[in-house]
Amino acid sequence: MAFSEEIKKEFIEEIPHKNCCRRALAYGLLFDAYVDGDRVYIDTSNEEHADFYKRIFERQFSKTVTVSLVKKAGRDYFRVEFTFSSMAKKVASLDKGGAGIKDYMEFKCNLCRMNFVRGIFLARATITFAKRSDHLEFRIQHTERARILEEFLSACKILPKTVERRNATGIYYKKADRIEEILNLMQANDAFFKVMNLRIERDIIVHEKRAVNCESVNIARSVATAQKQLRAIEIIEKAGMLEKIGRELTESAKLRLEHHSASLSELASMHEPPITKSTLNNRFAKIIKMAENIGNKK
Repeated sequence: MAFSEEIKKEFIEEIPHKNCCRRALAYGLLFDAYVDGDRVYIDTSNEEHADFYKRIFERQFSKTVTVSLVKKAGRDYFRVEFTFSSMAKKVASLDKGGAGIKDYMEFKCNLCRMNFVRGIFLARATITFAKRSDHLEFRIQHTERARILEEFLSACKILPKTVERRNATGIYYKKADRIEEILNLMQANDAFFKVMNLRIERDIIVHEKRAVNCESVNIARSVATAQKQLRAIEIIEKAGMLEKIGRELTESAKLRLEHHSASLSELASMHEPPITKSTLNNRFAKIIKMAENIGNKK
């Protein structure tokens, strides 16, 4: 299964319970939809996704939603459509010059933004994470909506790049750390940690290939380990829990934040009083586990 499909499968396993979050998801799915009079429709090549869209729209809008098979450019697609004049006008308003996300929808709770981006990702995004090439792209067919999405993601402090494709605008990221930020925004927890681990493994391989002796290999592994510790600490810090994980763990975490490149032995000696390398290693194992648990609870 392609990495994109793994993430999308994670997203369609559960329909949001809160009405505002379900609305945000529906609006995300329809962000790049087509409008024909009072009719709104989107196309997908995946039948399972089409069924998910249908359930979301029927539950959120209380409208009859149909799924039909259509052929475009020699390929079969499932067209999900319904008639709803209010929603048709809302989607069409995105194509007016100067429109923005605030003209389209309002985020009512702290999970609405996550569900909105998930909806756009489900309908219009792909991601690849390979040995030498990382790429996440939202391919938006409507020009004004591409501009709106670019502005929205920039406002989220995850600045994308853009490229004109055939019949679409690509809004994309090629750096793994930026892709991780998008996955974190969508709370794609399994994918986030998978990408993080793949990136660490790749960093180790790159360093090992360049190594000329055992010492340089150990340095590469030490750097990769420090990176994993730093990312875990950042997750805990963003959750506002850095001061709540216990004095000893907080002390070790803050020292790592202050000394990115220090080895475990060096970092252990900086504690007051100094601790052993083994003790510090156990502390970081707990910190990484806490970060994973925070991701699983979102």
